[in-house]
Amino acid sequence: MITREEIRTAFATLETNEQKAEFCREHMEQEREMPELYENLVDSMGRKLFNFKGLYECWSSDSPKDHWAQKNYGMTMREYTMRYITKTSKTDKTTEEMIEDATVEVPDVKEDDVSKVIGEMNEV
Repeated sequence: MITREEIRTAFATLETNEQKAEFCREHMEQEREMPELYENLVDSMGRKLFNFKGLYECWSSDSPKDHWAQKNYGMTMREYTMRYITKTSKTDKTTEEMIEDATVEVPDVKEDDVSKVIGEMNEV
């Protein structure tokens, strides 16, 4: 039997989306041919921990993040992120007001020998 840790560890070593898609495709086919290897990979409700078909579709797409967001939320990941940021933003301030709030006053500091030398070096 294959364990959850074995799958996660092997997946973590993959570097490209193509490798990840191939990994998912191989497990999808192996699960279909030898389901007994995967029968322990279920949660407490009896649902499969891995949907290899869905993972394969996602990782074989041009943009896995966008594919996932499109399938789950009906929008690209950028659209989803912007909507989430807008919903969780707790301010009604404009960008200029937020910049003004973040602006700090820089105190005047007496010039010493080191800062004089640095200033002279910057002028060259």
